[in-house]
Amino acid sequence: MGDLWAQSTPQQIIERILMVVQASAGATYLMLTKNPRRYLELAHMMPRNVVLGATIETDRYPETSEPISLAPQPTLRCLDMDTLRDRLPHIPRMVCIEPVIDFDLDRFAGLIFRIKPIYVYIGYDNHGHKLPEPPLEKTQKLIDILKGFTQVRTKTLRNTWND
Repeated sequence: MGDLWAQSTPQQIIERILMVVQASAGATYLMLTKNPRRYLELAHMMPRNVVLGATIETDRYPETSEPISLAPQPTLRCLDMDTLRDRLPHIPRMVCIEPVIDFDLDRFAGLIFRIKPIYVYIGYDNHGHKLPEPPLEKTQKLIDILKGFTQVRTKTLRNTWND
């Protein structure tokens, strides 16, 4: 497992994989990254048989003593996916909100709405990292809003680790 689109992945490797994907027109490939800016760098050669996805856990960047991730901040990922929608409108997009981290309900739903994903995955952390999770009721409200404009696929939904 790895993020093909991570900044550390040489562009030549991504280009070779995209050529294989394009040659496999009978299949659809899901690309998922925490670095959707790389999609924009290679937009000129993006095959039509992909769904471009981004993991966006929150609209905030939690303040902790240790960084949660080396990936670009979630709001930057939202902006990149929004730009992608404009640059490649014929390529479907999806969002993975897993692990869900506490969020501002209206703002987060609005950011996801702008991306126009064909579906959203959402679920809590399965690995016991004790992240700053939203209460289950708040997550359900987000799911209800998302269902108003896209398909929602739920993964692990539960009370938060500190409940």
